[in-house]
Amino acid sequence: MPRRYHCESCSMKFLKKSCLKAHLRTHSNEKPYKCEECDMKFSLRSNLQRHKRRHTGEKAFFCEICGRGFIQKHTLTIHMRLHNGETPYVCQQCGKGYRAKPLLTQHLKKHNGLETYYREHYLKHGSLKVKCNICNKSLTKSGLYTHMKVQHGDGLKKFLCNLCGRALTSKQSLETHMNVHTKKISYNCEICSKPFSHHNYLKTHMRIHSGEKPHCCDVCGRTFTQRAHLDGHMRTHTGAKPYACSYCSKSFALNGNLKVHMRIHTGETPHRCSICNKGFFDSSSKKKHETTVHQKHQD
Repeated sequence: MPRRYHCESCSMKFLKKSCLKAHLRTHSNEKPYKCEECDMKFSLRSNLQRHKRRHTGEKAFFCEICGRGFIQKHTLTIHMRLHNGETPYVCQQCGKGYRAKPLLTQHLKKHNGLETYYREHYLKHGSLKVKCNICNKSLTKSGLYTHMKVQHGDGLKKFLCNLCGRALTSKQSLETHMNVHTKKISYNCEICSKPFSHHNYLKTHMRIHSGEKPHCCDVCGRTFTQRAHLDGHMRTHTGAKPYACSYCSKSFALNGNLKVHMRIHTGETPHRCSICNKGFFDSSSKKKHETTVHQKHQD
């Protein structure tokens, strides 16, 4: 059957006039379909229906091999590659294949920027002592890469706070950060009254109340309130552990986990028991101590 209806903007062809009409909204940016839960708008009814599954948790697509359910069809397609071994996204630099585009994107970072430079640097020169050209700290060359990544980021943080020395990537970020020191509070949550120094922080916080999780993992369908949480989650699929300990070379997927681990070497115990003042590396150890030791005595 010939496709009689043509889009004048992109030359796509459609069998039905109604399909062309729906398609034209992608060019006009008209979004008549609104989600009643979070007010997001969509140009197609099917996109709204798919979006609503994030609120209801409905899993309409199931794997015929292992029975696992997914909210979106393309997520099931990616999952099926675990069973059939298909890796359509191939790195052009090293030939390694991945089942999803975000996994390839994460991998490509290993071929770019500071990561490549410092990894090649310490592989070439071994463990001789060098100085960081930013803070003059003396490290082994094998620890320089991690130090630069953790302490100095990507080298673009040029705006320094004159109160605590923290480096930020932009003047706006520095101004927002200064509110931490001045205790300037401009935005309060209307639901729980929690104060915030920047409207973006409040916007992210509001997702706790609304249940909105706009950042979705393309591999397993899990959703997150913040992009940073999704980035950390993606490493469970890629196996990437970019944060390495400069003392023992143990590596971690999250920077926060590295910081906790480093306390084993530094002896820092910032989490103090409210009853006996004993120090712990992390809050979970402190809570376990308070429950098992002091709760037992109170009983």
